[in-house]
Amino acid sequence: MMKRMFFALLALWLLLSLFACKSGDGDVPQGYLDAGTEGVEYRFFYPDTWLLDRHDPGMTSVYFSDTDFSNVSVTVFVPTERYESASQYAQSYYFEHLQGTFPNVTPERNQDGSYKFHTVTIDGVEGARADYAATVDGTEFAFRSYFVLYNGNIYTVTYTAKRDLFDSHTDAVQGMIEQMRFQ
Repeated sequence: MMKRMFFALLALWLLLSLFACKSGDGDVPQGYLDAGTEGVEYRFFYPDTWLLDRHDPGMTSVYFSDTDFSNVSVTVFVPTERYESASQYAQSYYFEHLQGTFPNVTPERNQDGSYKFHTVTIDGVEGARADYAATVDGTEFAFRSYFVLYNGNIYTVTYTAKRDLFDSHTDAVQGMIEQMRFQ
């Protein structure tokens, strides 16, 4: 009888340990939820007032509400060529392909006409941020994309919102950027 109880308690302890290790809940910032970490090299935390839309090894996305679809997505891209910097990738690949999908996309530009990038850091890794806009089916959208090269992959975090709602979520998006971690 004692032996059975010992093994039952041992099995319960192992099971609880497994779930505790898998969830990683112990290091989730207060006020945030973990989008899940299985199969990806990053930890993405989002405000507990936002909703998880999708999480798989290639993409994670969250949105604000069922009436305000402002959203943040994290995508992982394995490039076939080498890029010296995140801004080089954005300039020579990302925007070229984006303009193929949205011909009216208007990236923020410098006075000389080149794309305007802001230096950013995500979990100690330097990257670039670009702001741009596009009209889709008559609706104006604003975008803010963060690009980071990490472990040979390119991580793009993109915030998308209707133009009139964009500024209302930038603080929450900045919080998500500050909380993101690479594994």
